[in-house]
Amino acid sequence: MSTVGEQAGSASSDASNARKPVSYSDMAAKNRMDAQAAFGRAIAVHDKLPPQLLPKHAVMFFENVFKKESTAQQQKGDCIACGLSISSTGSYKFHTHVMACPLMPQVVKKAFTAIRDKTESQRAAKRQLEALGEEERQLAADVHDKKQTVLKQQCIKAGMKSAAVQAADLAISEFFYANAIPFSAASAEPDSLYRRMIKAIQAAPDSYVAPTKNKLGTELLDECYNNMWDRKMATERAASACSPRATKRRSSASVMLSS
Repeated sequence: MSTVGEQAGSASSDASNARKPVSYSDMAAKNRMDAQAAFGRAIAVHDKLPPQLLPKHAVMFFENVFKKESTAQQQKGDCIACGLSISSTGSYKFHTHVMACPLMPQVVKKAFTAIRDKTESQRAAKRQLEALGEEERQLAADVHDKKQTVLKQQCIKAGMKSAAVQAADLAISEFFYANAIPFSAASAEPDSLYRRMIKAIQAAPDSYVAPTKNKLGTELLDECYNNMWDRKMATERAASACSPRATKRRSSASVMLSS
């Protein structure tokens, strides 16, 4: 049976042991053991991953996972490697943490990093295809707009041309009717005076102004008369040169020169 003194000494010894601080070496050893255990748990989970790994499988590396609200999509869990508590709607934050966690095994981080890289590559390819498709659609739209513009311009020009032709026909007709000019004057023969007049007007510059009555009755009248006289004389000379008498005179002259 222990004495009161012995009991007091035992209590004092227990209190001293309780107050004894934990050494840093003990803490380091405990942390190493915890890290090794977490590493082992992460490797064990990695070995159970399905062949077709997806970002949603990152939640398998969290424990104590629960939904923050029964009707919400947001989940919360603790990383089995570092113990950090993560809240995520969907799997994005879980996936991101697994790739960045300093205590997560490299084999796990590489597996989920490969998924991210593959997803980003697929998205980039999709964006490129969409951009090319949009560019092709825009190009097709531009070509269509240009064709429509050209077609409209052609229609406008055709309409203007048709209206201009109709106006010219009416102007010529009114001139013939008002001046009682016989319709036979509008000959369709290419060398007729009517056709020559029309061609000359068409070939004249835009600034051309048709002659007035004063010019028609003076200088142009004289010029036309002289031209007609010259043509008449040329025709008569050509006819005289081809007459029998002229031919006989040329023959006699040739005989005299040769003798």
